[in-house]
Amino acid sequence: MQISTRLSAISAACLLAFGAYAAETPSFLWGKFFDANGVTAGDNNTAVLATENSVYWLNTLGSTDAVPELYFGSDLLFTGSGYNAGTSFANNFALTKTSVDGTPEWTIYTNSGDFASGQGNIAIVEDGLIFTAKARHTDGKLDEPICFVDSKGNKFEMAGTVEKRFYTLYIGKANNEGEIEWLRQIYVENGTETNADATFVSDGATIPALAVSNSGKIFVGGAYSSGLQFTRQDNSIFTLQPRNVDADGKVSDGLYLAAFDSNGYFIDALTADGAKLAAEQIMTLKADADNIYFQGLVTAGDEEGTSTFGGKDLACGDAPSPFIGSLNANDLTVNWLTPIIGEKLNNKAGFQNTSLAVYDNNLWLTGQFNGVLKTAAGAELSSTQETLREGFIIKFNAENGDWVAARNSRQDFTGTAATALTGYMCAFQNPEKLSKVYIYGYGMNATVGSYIRCYDANTLEADVDNTWTLLTGGGVPTATSFAYVPSNAKGYAAARGNKAFTAIGGSESAAPQSWAVYAAAFSLPEELLSGISQSVAPETDNFNVAVVNGGLEVLSTKGGTFNVFDIAGRKVASVNLTANEITTISLPAGLYIAGQSKFIVR
Repeated sequence: MQISTRLSAISAACLLAFGAYAAETPSFLWGKFFDANGVTAGDNNTAVLATENSVYWLNTLGSTDAVPELYFGSDLLFTGSGYNAGTSFANNFALTKTSVDGTPEWTIYTNSGDFASGQGNIAIVEDGLIFTAKARHTDGKLDEPICFVDSKGNKFEMAGTVEKRFYTLYIGKANNEGEIEWLRQIYVENGTETNADATFVSDGATIPALAVSNSGKIFVGGAYSSGLQFTRQDNSIFTLQPRNVDADGKVSDGLYLAAFDSNGYFIDALTADGAKLAAEQIMTLKADADNIYFQGLVTAGDEEGTSTFGGKDLACGDAPSPFIGSLNANDLTVNWLTPIIGEKLNNKAGFQNTSLAVYDNNLWLTGQFNGVLKTAAGAELSSTQETLREGFIIKFNAENGDWVAARNSRQDFTGTAATALTGYMCAFQNPEKLSKVYIYGYGMNATVGSYIRCYDANTLEADVDNTWTLLTGGGVPTATSFAYVPSNAKGYAAARGNKAFTAIGGSESAAPQSWAVYAAAFSLPEELLSGISQSVAPETDNFNVAVVNGGLEVLSTKGGTFNVFDIAGRKVASVNLTANEITTISLPAGLYIAGQSKFIVR
């Protein structure tokens, strides 16, 4: 029996006193494209969520009459909506569950209808998933219902014949096996298009934000310029009418934040009040127990007076002005709201692709911007130029909304990594090591690609030595979403590109047909491992166990049978040990239980 070098120095007492295998940089595990083989389609990702055992990918995937099949790598996921109009395509809703090794398990999809890219979202609940979407009829197929299909083949036809295409909103619940338990429509009261030749009615609502409270209430948010019809539990309809209507009847977007019960029935909605604004929207929501954190964007209008949300002032400027706040999920009262005044830099300003993260008492806001952001208390963050968007991270006190610190993406980096158009897509922390905060972001340059950047959580100065490039190439790459699982230090990234990607370590993907979503998995550095000891287990039943790369090493002082189980409780290995000899058990990467302890094998 081969004894590893690491264990050859074991004392005569046979005690193990060494650390676990630790990766200093992320390591690439696998990568695959969500794509159609042979169609020029604008496939895009909206969200990625993950647990120890499963990963959920929310995409819009394009299809045509000639090429309706959608794939994940070489695996056929579903047959989408047909569409034949030049080089255009129909966007299909696609919610795919994979195992942690990238094996597709089920997909909820649509095979008719045209879904809005970047709209809708997903949230994990105890017994499944909540999902939202925005869709209209496929062009030329106005008599064909918008049809969702679940993992068991059950069909949900949600809209009948229309004269012109218009977007409406959806909210649904799927169980852990991918069966849709309920699906509800939020009807958008679109008016008549004045252009008689147009095949569609102007857009009337958005639904980018979703969160579920600890008590099971569902919250969605966005903007609306047409009436929204919500269904109550007794099947009565509540209509939310547009608020930003001027004297000439012109309507501007108003914000909404709506609450539903765990079955998707409407409870109540919050909107802005007071003076009319030029634009309003809720951009993102984040649940933490029974707090719902919200972030939105407002732009001042011509009307004088004060605008409020939940009784809190919505101070804003002529440039897009963000705000952030906290809502009590139980009674829908706004606990606090922090307005941030937006100013133009050389007549340019922008603010988009935001995300919220909550750890301990820290609230992290990330996204893309150019311009200047200021608070009434004197905090300020500015971009360094007026054209290309930069990434940003702002730290707030989660209890009162105070702006604590901020950084833009160019302050600590130089060269192409600083000057490329940049997005900071999300922030995350190891919940047991809160001194650092990490960013998943990208530079729109094939040599920069997507990355993880590390910052000091107090000062927000970058730790440039702990910045890891995950994916390069991709043509003109963008990153979209990232899911971090602290208990096994895994990360699941989505990026978008039209050429092959190269992962950290040198693994190169195939080239996609055109624009496609690249899904990739990484094993993250040990500093991002939380909650599970990856070193030696205490002696239990006379066994000492250590993690090595690719398995476990076991030493018994008395010998006997040693069993290893996966996280679902299935026995995956059983070996007979000889007293005082080391046995190596080879295992695939994953989480295991042995000797009453948990171990992560990389």
